[in-house]
Amino acid sequence: MKSYNKLYKIGLALVVILGVSCSDQLEVEPQQSVSTDAAFETLNDFENAVIGLYSGLQDGAYYGRNFPSLMDASSDNGNIPDGAGARLTVYYTLELNPTNTTVSNWTQAYNVIGRANQIINRIDDIEGDQAQKDQLKAEALFVRALCHFDIMRIYAHDYNFTSDQSHLGVPYVTTNEIGTPARDVTSTVFTNIMDDLNTAETLMSNATSAGANRSSTMAVVGLRARVNLYMGDYTNALADANEVINTGGYTLGSYTAGTTIDGDGNTNNVIDEWATGTPRSEDILVIFANNTNDTNYPGLEGLASIYNRVDGYGDLGPSDDIVAQYDPADIRNLWYRNIGGVNFVNKYPGNDGNTRFFNYPVLRLSEMILIQAECLARDGQNTAAQNAINLITARANAPAITSTGNALINDILAERRRELAFEGHRYGDIKRLQMDIDRGSGCTLTNGNCVIPYGDKLFAWPIPQEETDANPNMQQDALWTAFLGG
Repeated sequence: MKSYNKLYKIGLALVVILGVSCSDQLEVEPQQSVSTDAAFETLNDFENAVIGLYSGLQDGAYYGRNFPSLMDASSDNGNIPDGAGARLTVYYTLELNPTNTTVSNWTQAYNVIGRANQIINRIDDIEGDQAQKDQLKAEALFVRALCHFDIMRIYAHDYNFTSDQSHLGVPYVTTNEIGTPARDVTSTVFTNIMDDLNTAETLMSNATSAGANRSSTMAVVGLRARVNLYMGDYTNALADANEVINTGGYTLGSYTAGTTIDGDGNTNNVIDEWATGTPRSEDILVIFANNTNDTNYPGLEGLASIYNRVDGYGDLGPSDDIVAQYDPADIRNLWYRNIGGVNFVNKYPGNDGNTRFFNYPVLRLSEMILIQAECLARDGQNTAAQNAINLITARANAPAITSTGNALINDILAERRRELAFEGHRYGDIKRLQMDIDRGSGCTLTNGNCVIPYGDKLFAWPIPQEETDANPNMQQDALWTAFLGG
């Protein structure tokens, strides 16, 4: 099957449309495929199509499982616990090749991009309230930028891998037509990401947020802060983070120790705010995942189940190194659970103890504060950086950070690793910081991948074989081409 044809056919048909429940959470409602023209006749059709974008994001092939879990498995945060299945083993061992790399996350991202393009390219052709049309188009532009950025974090080297960003990125797809696009260079991809975000911000400027389960002006600015950080543009990353922090109306809230009862009837000690379906006061954009009806990974195959051994599979655990990063008094130790001498990730215990349901934070205030602190420290503003980062440490009951200079930058990066662990950031952070992937002394791999030097081919995953077979214009990264003998 040609993955690009499959990708666009799914996207164009809009096979999944979501409805908003009385609790304002997005829930999947399968519908029959309809023609593209019939699907886009009224503003309500476009509203449903935009809601469908978030359905695509919550799928198990995206934020519902693959993206966050694979990005931590491939870093120094992950480990394969004793007794685990083989679902994520290859991403931890990094014995990757084009035939064993999952195609579903690539296909799902472009599926969502295809849906977004239909909205962006068609909504101006219908009559209706201009402000509402602008809002819907802006949300689609935001999602298109987000998806391309996420694919870049997996399949391309970091932004500054070459001094002129001339290394291969991914195809930046903006058209409705089925095609066989070539990979754009990294500079082009990031230019397009920024163009989409800037346009989205302009269109959203007079629109109110629909809530944490929909993108808003602050989500656009927050994502732009993240993109600027990855580009090494610390001045603009700081400006965007400051805007979200100062004008977004979000608050950190507290981390409170609580309990749930697991499937074995045992008490599970958790952080309450991570064990409920209620959005947190710091959530800028959150995905409410329901893996009962998941397209790619139904039932106990979602992110929470992949991490939880009792009420799931426990296929990915934390490395000894990440567990050791937390002070004994740090409440975030509750993000890990030891069962029979083996550590498991407990950050997503499931909403009210049900691992089929969980909240995944796409953007949250903590990340903006961490960006702010890092950028301030890099600018030599030690006191301001300390004040920012210690908002995070104080909530966690962790020791305050008092260092200065390069030590402060390193301490902030370490705190970023602790706070954002198992949210899918670590692999990208290692790449943007041009660090080695170092699994630490607890790594037992015998394939040489306990330490992977920066710049290795594994810092950009190979394009799945199904994609290169279907698309004659799709080429592997140069390091992979050399490795494969192409």
